[in-house]
Amino acid sequence: MFALPGNPVSTFVNFYQYVRPWLQRCQQPHYKQPRPTALLATDFSFTPRIAYFLPVRLELSPYGHLLGHPQKIGGSGDLASLLHCDGFLRLPAEPTEFKAGDAFPLVRFR
Repeated sequence: MFALPGNPVSTFVNFYQYVRPWLQRCQQPHYKQPRPTALLATDFSFTPRIAYFLPVRLELSPYGHLLGHPQKIGGSGDLASLLHCDGFLRLPAEPTEFKAGDAFPLVRFR
């Protein structure tokens, strides 16, 4: 049983972070899905000391790396703002300043 939050964007993130991987493991119990990463394309800061799922638009760099370009969304109730996003970078609670070129786990939905 999963208890998902009420805000649409929060529910969307939680589904792709927790529910979808669980469903995939149920269908293929011996398959371990790799956890992709992407490089942060620009510097980013986030002051509350909590893990943050940063909405990003993905681009392939000339060197073959996935770059995550941060996208502004109108809050956790603005599901339409995800139209311009391809996934989320999972940023840790600390530090609060994140530099371009740093790699973070990617929760990809497109």
